[in-house]
Amino acid sequence: PPSNPNEEDGDIGRVISYWFDGDFSELLSNRWFVQPNSAAQRALDTHIASAFGVLLQRAERGELCSSWQTPRGRLALILLLDQFSRHVHRDARERVDQNDTRALALATALLASGAEHELALAHLVFALMPLRHAPTVERLETVLRHVGAAESRSEAELRLLARFRKQTTLRLLHLQGGQGDPDDILEQPDLEAQMAQDGAADSPLAKSVAAFLSEEAGVCWRGPGAKLAPQGRPGGGGGGGGGDAA
Repeated sequence: PPSNPNEEDGDIGRVISYWFDGDFSELLSNRWFVQPNSAAQRALDTHIASAFGVLLQRAERGELCSSWQTPRGRLALILLLDQFSRHVHRDARERVDQNDTRALALATALLASGAEHELALAHLVFALMPLRHAPTVERLETVLRHVGAAESRSEAELRLLARFRKQTTLRLLHLQGGQGDPDDILEQPDLEAQMAQDGAADSPLAKSVAAFLSEEAGVCWRGPGAKLAPQGRPGGGGGGGGGDAA
């Protein structure tokens, strides 16, 4: 009988949630990379077979409906055939190999569609895993290329997040006590360096800086845009053998 799309969507979410939800360190040690031949591994095998064995059988028979052809659906199918299969068929290597072939086709289709850009980083790792399980030079190079692209994407996202945090903090300071810049929002670059500097040299801060440089370093500063010069030789343009003051 045809599958129920609503039921299939629920199963997709159930597979993805089981594999990725929770504390990252717990997932690493207790789900993704469990100690081989341990009691924890045997318990995980039993649980996955009980919770997902029937769904895996349907995937193996090709019974899952078209809703599984979305990026999330393909990811869930890859998890079933590439990961869950290893737990359910622990002692049946031929079944695992058959499912690896199916998972490889799904991973290849997902990458060909460009949908890997829609996946979170942890999701991408497991979407690429079938290429690792059927390694060739070309496949491993493909994995590394996508990992490199994801790293660049992650760095850019972290820079955006840092800027968003900074501007949000400034807005919070402004609301709490008049500090910060209420107009310095994420979409606006910092343009202070491009603003007119007329009268800057006469400001109290500039006069204090000029006095400090003169007294402590023997340097004369004549305002924005001017070069620093030793006392008694302003302008920095005379002859002589010495260089500019450091």
